[in-house]
Amino acid sequence: MYNLVRVSINENLNLLENFIHSLGQEKKSFRYFETRELSSIKNHLITYLIVDNDTPIGYGHIDFDGTIFWLGICILQNFQGRGIGRYIIRALINECKNKNIGSIYLTVDKENISAIKLYESFSFKTIDFFQDKNVYKYKLMI
Repeated sequence: MYNLVRVSINENLNLLENFIHSLGQEKKSFRYFETRELSSIKNHLITYLIVDNDTPIGYGHIDFDGTIFWLGICILQNFQGRGIGRYIIRALINECKNKNIGSIYLTVDKENISAIKLYESFSFKTIDFFQDKNVYKYKLMI
């Protein structure tokens, strides 16, 4: 059974560090912490990990950059296709609804077809394409 665990600067930060260090192929499409310190989660509205037997296997957050709320998720490759991404997105969207946030955004690599299908199943809509980075920008009205 998977557990949804809240992460903050003061709570479960070691689990997040373990998750980031365990990333393999996922680093190619989940680049959030490449350019940010771990302390950047203090700007997050919410940060979650999905934990399986004390091992973090999935991550999700809603980040506020001053004007836009951004959704980010990453599921370890060996656990993809099991509904974990859907579970964490649903939890993040519910958190946004509870806080009366009207819309959230995300970016996704053009070739990440499974993630695109997942986002579109939640009614995220493509609003832009950045050819130089080969990524789509999506928006969800809540």
